[in-house]
Amino acid sequence: MKLVRLFLLLAAVVAAGAYAMRTYSRHDDELRFARALLEARQAYLEVAPLARTLTPDDRYRQETAGLLKTYFAELTDVRNRFPSQRAAPDDKKPKAASKEQDLHEWQDLTRATFEQMRSGGYDPILTSLSGELRLDLIALKKTTLQGKPALDLTWALSGAPRYREDAETKNGARARQITVPASFKNLGFRFIDADGKFKASMSASGEPSLKVDYPERFEPDFPPGYVLGTYTVPAFPPDAAKMELSVETQVRSPLGGEVIQTFAFNVPVQDGWKTDKWEGETQDITEAEMDPAHAGEKKAKAVKARTAKMSWGARE
Repeated sequence: MKLVRLFLLLAAVVAAGAYAMRTYSRHDDELRFARALLEARQAYLEVAPLARTLTPDDRYRQETAGLLKTYFAELTDVRNRFPSQRAAPDDKKPKAASKEQDLHEWQDLTRATFEQMRSGGYDPILTSLSGELRLDLIALKKTTLQGKPALDLTWALSGAPRYREDAETKNGARARQITVPASFKNLGFRFIDADGKFKASMSASGEPSLKVDYPERFEPDFPPGYVLGTYTVPAFPPDAAKMELSVETQVRSPLGGEVIQTFAFNVPVQDGWKTDKWEGETQDITEAEMDPAHAGEKKAKAVKARTAKMSWGARE
């Protein structure tokens, strides 16, 4: 009987030891996995500032494509080395904070951009550098706004700072959250026809109707340092041959200082961006007449362009 008890005791000790070893091994894997992911993200962050500020724009596109390819390859290697840490896609999706809060649009925007980057298809339609910030137009598609032809413009702003702040939750606990003090302020469009005449303009102010300032909240592997936003604007005039677009952003420092950055684009207008019927007012003013030296001519002929005022906070 004593031998049986001794055998059972030894078996229990071995089982407990095996369980402890498995627990330790699993915990060790979790720590090493987290560290490997952090190192991959840190490697990306160390190179991204240089790629972001490269000129000309084609060089920036080339370097960014290579940087994203390397980043996702490293993430794949990390997960291959720690197969026990692979999570199902659904496990990564955050839950809504309340029944009234619908996060599907934010998730969809993040996921679409993430897949664009991961598949090697991140090729901005337009891109502009201002200071150390880069603004990319990454998607443009036709839609409707109040029943009229419109365009959804999706932007990716990179290089904005991030701050980690401790906030108190409803139950009194302390939680650390990420704050990205970057906002969009104004968009201004000027349209020039094939003869070099200024035909029309429209402008808008305010934040995008859809904005994701911390994409990693919805997709943990999203390349760090991006702010995503979608504006819906009326389709462009049918006689527009060239577009001059300015986008103004504001970034705030930890102590409250503000930096305004303006991104400028001067590009041909593609046929797919236009509407057959433009309802705004037009102006026939040549580029020469818009020069300060021709202020008299400009004053005699200029008419105030219609400003398209829109509610950026609402979506149909």
